[in-house]
Amino acid sequence: MTTLRRLLGSVLPWWKNLALALLFTFLFALFSGFSIGMVLPFTQILFEGKIESAERAAPASAEDALLPGFAAWKERGRSLFLGLFADDDPKRALFKVCAGVFVVFLLKGLFNYLHQILMITLQERVIKRMRDDLFRRIERLPISFFERTRSGELISRVTNDVQLVREMVSVLFTEAIQNVMLLAVFVVVALLVSWQLALLSFVIFPVLGVFTSKVSRRLRKYGTRFQEDMAGITSRLQETIAGIRIVKGFSMERHEEEKFRGATERYLRSYIRVKRVAILTSPIAEQLGVIGAILVLWYGGNQVLAGRGLQPEGFFLFLAAVLNMMQPIRKLAHVNTVVQQGISAAERAYRLLDEVEETRPAGGKIVREVLRAIRYENVSFRFDGGGAVPALEGIRFEIPSGSMVALVGP
Repeated sequence: MTTLRRLLGSVLPWWKNLALALLFTFLFALFSGFSIGMVLPFTQILFEGKIESAERAAPASAEDALLPGFAAWKERGRSLFLGLFADDDPKRALFKVCAGVFVVFLLKGLFNYLHQILMITLQERVIKRMRDDLFRRIERLPISFFERTRSGELISRVTNDVQLVREMVSVLFTEAIQNVMLLAVFVVVALLVSWQLALLSFVIFPVLGVFTSKVSRRLRKYGTRFQEDMAGITSRLQETIAGIRIVKGFSMERHEEEKFRGATERYLRSYIRVKRVAILTSPIAEQLGVIGAILVLWYGGNQVLAGRGLQPEGFFLFLAAVLNMMQPIRKLAHVNTVVQQGISAAERAYRLLDEVEETRPAGGKIVREVLRAIRYENVSFRFDGGGAVPALEGIRFEIPSGSMVALVGP
């Protein structure tokens, strides 16, 4: 969570864009709720031949009697909504419903487009900053860091790891926020129609939560491993290309091929292990949702057949709300898969960003122009990790202006 919190904190410079995108996301989810709400007037035309006027009230159910204040508020909202399409002529009422469907889906599509554009812009700004920060930090790290770290691993962190972080940010800013709001809207619609049926359908949520938690831990573990194996491939490739003259000079092609095949084999196994868990997530989450829908079909269908207050149009609306929950649940399961892999990649990127920069000694003087020569007096130098023997010790020499001098060791 610390890594995810740190990543989300990088969005703060563009909080205005984020706020506007969240507004459009909310409006998209709201009109998605209205879109399934159009089932109510349409089924009334089919079953009753007309739509009730705003003044007419539906018969109260037994569950509404338990919460009279809530029932009155719900009925006022229902009457106002149906009043938009009420007409004694069923053809005119049907035309109003069709026009309403067109307007609702038009606005829903518009708000979804605006949400997507703003979120994509936001996510790319966050990733650009991360890439720039990584490059800046790499430039300022001491030579000793590069001596103990393979260059291929650094390249992998700036390319492969950042790409996984980009995918995570993408699903967080687009799919996660949008589907959470959609799920919330559909849950509210289901509760408004029948809170008893809604509670029955929600029994699968705790099971889904336990399943998601176990999958998350496993994906995080496997994801870290396969990213390290990808870095191994990049390192092996970079080192071979950089030293190709040595490889060819000593006829080491077969040896290097074996090492590269070993690296790709390790990555293959790690990747398949991750995908086995990831691919299983969505179908299981969807199947748990189907179990909830089956419970609703059985119990709610019996309520309608027994005439216990729930009207057929209300049951169809409830069923539409529950079935529309399936897609957000499935997508959120996919979001969790991508996020777990992205967190592992972000942790590797942040470890690089947290490396201590090389400090320059204070008190130096900037030489802007050399008039005659530069003189070195008693200069010593030792490489990091080079042991106790210095590379240079107590040297004194002078370099005339315009000359080029190289210090070459044995």
